[in-house]
Amino acid sequence: MAYFPLLILSGWDDFTVDERKISLQAQMETLITHDMLHLKKHPEQREIRDFPLRYMMKKRPQEIDEWWDVQHCIDMGGGDCKDFSAWMVASLRLASTADCYPWITSHIYEDPDNAGPPVTLYHVRVRVHDQILDPSAWFGMPSTVSYSELRA
Repeated sequence: MAYFPLLILSGWDDFTVDERKISLQAQMETLITHDMLHLKKHPEQREIRDFPLRYMMKKRPQEIDEWWDVQHCIDMGGGDCKDFSAWMVASLRLASTADCYPWITSHIYEDPDNAGPPVTLYHVRVRVHDQILDPSAWFGMPSTVSYSELRA
């Protein structure tokens, strides 16, 4: 049975990009904690590279952003940067790598036709000590994305 919490962030539009990153960081910690609890019960799922996963650019109908835990990623055969990074951080922390956490960056995409608003894309990777790892890239995340793909 699944649990579907719904976090409604009405104040999101009032936040700066940096404030949004702080909010996303806190949300990531919630998913990481959940994934850590799951991986303690399922140590055979700790290594993300052991699974035939693919990167999925999730559509966001009505601005609903789905966050998937380890088991749901396995069931769906993939996930996005939030999902993969939370899984990896959870696994590393369970392996006693204390100095690891989500590394969130942002990029603003302007509409090339000047017909729509700019879109801010947040990308979550994993920082381990001074190294940045990108599990999404391992599973096929495109290196570029267009404005129209982001708006779809």
